Amino acid sequence: MNKMYECIDMMKLNQQTLKKGLENEPYCTFGHSSGALYSTIIIHLSKFGAEMTDMIEFAKFFFAEENVMIFPGTFFAGEVDFIRLVISCDIKIIEEFLVRFKRFCHKHLKL
Repeated sequence: MNKMYECIDMMKLNQQTLKKGLENEPYCTFGHSSGALYSTIIIHLSKFGAEMTDMIEFAKFFFAEENVMIFPGTFFAGEVDFIRLVISCDIKIIEEFLVRFKRFCHKHLKL
C-alpha cells in the first residue's frame, strides 16, 4: 500500500480512538478536525477547580503532572477553550495520552 495512504489510515484510527475514548467524559467534547494532522478537544473549564483559570494554566498543570505537552487553543485562536493534539503518531501514544488525560481531569474536577 502507498505510504501516504498508510499514514492517512493511521491518523483516522488515532482520531477515532480519541473520539471514542472521550465520548462519555463530562469535562470535554471532541472537536472535529477533518483532513488535519491534529485533533481538537474542547475543554469545559467550568468543570474544573479554581486553579484552572485558562487553557494555558490547564496545559501547564497537565505538563507538570502528566509529563505530556498539549497546545492550548489560545495559541491558535485567542481565548478559546480547546487543546490541539498532533495525531500523526503510533496508536500506543494516543492510548497512553487518554490514560493520562482522564486521570488528570478526574483528579481536578470540581466536587
